[in-house]
Amino acid sequence: MNAMGQAMRRLALCGALFALGLEACEDAPTVGAGAEKFDVELVSFEALYEMSLSSSRPSANIAGYDGLMSFSWSDTCDGWASSVRTVAQVSTKDGGDFISVFSSTSWEAADQTRFRFNSTTKIDGEITRQVAADATRPGLFSEGTVAFEEPEKRTVPLPAGVLFPGRHTLVAIDSAKRHERLLTAPIFDGSTEHIPYETITVIGAARQGPPAGDEALQSLAGLTRWPMQIGYHVPESEEGLPDYEMKMDVYENGVPADLIMDYGDHALSGKLVKLIVEPAGC
Repeated sequence: MNAMGQAMRRLALCGALFALGLEACEDAPTVGAGAEKFDVELVSFEALYEMSLSSSRPSANIAGYDGLMSFSWSDTCDGWASSVRTVAQVSTKDGGDFISVFSSTSWEAADQTRFRFNSTTKIDGEITRQVAADATRPGLFSEGTVAFEEPEKRTVPLPAGVLFPGRHTLVAIDSAKRHERLLTAPIFDGSTEHIPYETITVIGAARQGPPAGDEALQSLAGLTRWPMQIGYHVPESEEGLPDYEMKMDVYENGVPADLIMDYGDHALSGKLVKLIVEPAGC
């Protein structure tokens, strides 16, 4: 990222900090990526979110979004498995509508030596996009490769030090528990275009338990949560603004709630309406 991009990134960081009620504005340190042990215990869970349109800019042809998203996270002893499935009816500004279905599964090794990812997107029952990738390397701080089967067969290099999604969750919560406000880290999450994304996470002040009256989250009573804003940046971008951004409350056990997923021209919100936390153990 060049000097102009760095300056724009700094402005974006300051704005995110002020939005979370934090006054400090500084460059984000890269922290936690090398730690082997974290003061974090992630639980296995299944969550259901009601999805709706949060905002739509003039450039977007989206007028409405009504859907459900299921998200499961499981400890497999040697790593973590996750699955996402979203089904939504989408209406357009020109009067049309369609059914969108997205599904994905992934697994990553706890030692960060492997990450497998598969996803399928369907519009009105027709497959419009498929991604299948398998990333391997000797260890977190070694270079590796990402072998894609879909959308086309190709192999691309994976730089050393890139985090997979589960590891990033551990690092972010660990950083929050140590009262750190900013975290930068490169991530590979299955993206075909940007390997890796440079992420900047702004961490808000700790809060205890779920918001009052939120019945779906009462099983999380007594747990600490932090508002987090994660910007996914294209490394070569000169603008310094995120390509994609996610805001959410993250509980100390890894459960995310109150989602905002901003794709640039439109944003979706996700309200957690059902949560099943699995017993400890794998």
